[in-house]
Amino acid sequence: MDFDAIMREAAKWDTAAWMETGGKIADDSGNIVSPTCNEFQRDVSDIIKWCHEHERPCRMIILKPRRKGSSTVSVGAGYTRLQAQRATGCIAGGSHYQGGKLFDMLKIYARNDSINPKTCKVQDMVARFNNGSSMDRMTLANAAAGRSGGYQFLVVTEMALLSNEGVANAPEVVSGLLKTVKF
Repeated sequence: MDFDAIMREAAKWDTAAWMETGGKIADDSGNIVSPTCNEFQRDVSDIIKWCHEHERPCRMIILKPRRKGSSTVSVGAGYTRLQAQRATGCIAGGSHYQGGKLFDMLKIYARNDSINPKTCKVQDMVARFNNGSSMDRMTLANAAAGRSGGYQFLVVTEMALLSNEGVANAPEVVSGLLKTVKF
């Protein structure tokens, strides 16, 4: 097995390992840099890895303070999950497309991935992976948003602000979306 194959296998279900060895992020100045994961990001990565190794479903709700890397690790987890095995994912936000910034982060991951180069093309509303995986970007302004998605990975951003962002009946919309996530 060559070095690249070894790196791909080692980082396959380890988001933190992928982020630090093959991933890039935009820093506060907009420069594309290699990240160093913080303790919180490592914990998230370890939970995902443990669930995969023990064949357990993985559902996390992350309530976080701002600027601690939650979005970075969440999008990274989706990116590595969809690289590892064919699946569908979704990044959802309020009616003003709050998920746009997370999709921009996904674009940076895809464009700069040194472990799985050129295996994901991120467009405006969907990312397509060479293995058949896809990540949708959607607004939750529609009461039936994502109901037919059958997702294996889901990020809902700024959930506490959905009602303020034009999502009528936000609790019901999110509840319906969560029910589409397969184990």
